Amino acid sequence: MRAACALLVVALTTFLARNTLLDVFDPVRLGRSDADDAIRSALVAIAISAAAVFVVWTIVAVVDGRLELSARALRLANTAGLVVVAVGLVVGVLALALRSRPRAVPRQLG
Repeated sequence: MRAACALLVVALTTFLARNTLLDVFDPVRLGRSDADDAIRSALVAIAISAAAVFVVWTIVAVVDGRLELSARALRLANTAGLVVVAVGLVVGVLALALRSRPRAVPRQLG
């Protein structure tokens, strides 16, 4: 469960910074003059993301060290986590399958 929480925090932070991180691609690939600004923005986003993950995990560590759950509560939490992961996996597979489905190309008459 702790590993899943770690991945969730990092994934959420990456998701929130995705536009800034991906905005580097075209300026650098095409050699545009705004490539330096795009790289600088991405580095700032990485730094802010790392700081946010550090703060969140510091809070989690403090709470986790003081929290004591019963065996039943742990089983429920693990089951709920497994269900969330399974649903996420199914949704992800369906999304990829629908997105990569071949599309019909309209024919031009004439």
